[in-house]
Amino acid sequence: MTDTQPCRADLLDLAYPYAMDAVAEIECRRIENRLAGADSATAAAFVAAVHGIRETLAALSAAEAVDPPPTLESKILRAIDDSCPPRVPRVRPVC
Repeated sequence: MTDTQPCRADLLDLAYPYAMDAVAEIECRRIENRLAGADSATAAAFVAAVHGIRETLAALSAAEAVDPPPTLESKILRAIDDSCPPRVPRVRPVC
C-alpha cells in the first residue's frame, strides 16, 4: 500500500457527509482543497460518489413526499402573528 492510498480512501469516505451537506463550511473547504490536490482518478471517484448519493437522496425524498394540508399556511401565518408583539408607534417629541 502506498502513502496515497489511505489519503484516497479517507477522501472518498468524506464524499458521504459532503454530499449530504453534513459538514461545517470550514470542513467543506478543507475537503474541496484536498480534492483539488487529488489525482484525477480520486477526484473522479469522489465526484461520482457525491453525484450518486445526491441522486439517491433526491429519489428517496420524492418517493416520500406528501402534499401539506391545505390549512397549513394559514396556521403558520397565524402562529407568526400571535408570536410577534404588537408594534407600538413611536411618538416624536415636539420641540
